[in-house]
Amino acid sequence: MIRVREAREEDVGQIREIFLAVYGTDYPHRELYDELWLKRSVFTDDALILVAEDTDSGRVVGTASVLFDFGAHSDLVGEFGRLAVHPDYRRMQVGKLLMDKRLEAIKNRLHVGLVVARTVHPYAQRISLAQGFIATGFLPLKHSFRHRESFALLARYFGDALALRRNNPRIIP
Repeated sequence: MIRVREAREEDVGQIREIFLAVYGTDYPHRELYDELWLKRSVFTDDALILVAEDTDSGRVVGTASVLFDFGAHSDLVGEFGRLAVHPDYRRMQVGKLLMDKRLEAIKNRLHVGLVVARTVHPYAQRISLAQGFIATGFLPLKHSFRHRESFALLARYFGDALALRRNNPRIIP
């Protein structure tokens, strides 16, 4: 059985191994290969890092995160990303379970969620669309893996985000 939970310090090495198994050394966010950076990320309030654990073996088989952006112009925005599932556990709904748990964890914490998904890997896009994210943009040749790749940008509002931003514009005579 697969169980999704928040990452702990002892998961850091396995998270790194998942990215190596999925991307080799080509992942553009090189910090995900750095165990010290991963360890800090597990403990920071600026990120939510989840892992999918095979409860039979105790092995971490997938990971995903939400990076929070708090500030004057981007308050209550989170970037859903870094979704990676070990090749041995693909087509077992692990990615969907990770997305479900991320949404559950942030539903009262964010107003806007953004997903930046690889266009050559439509699975993350399908998961996001099924969860109410809407395609809002395209980032041509944004990152270099083995070759430059394009990304789709998807967004979703949460809670009363739109109601809080509703205004009544007036034309000043």
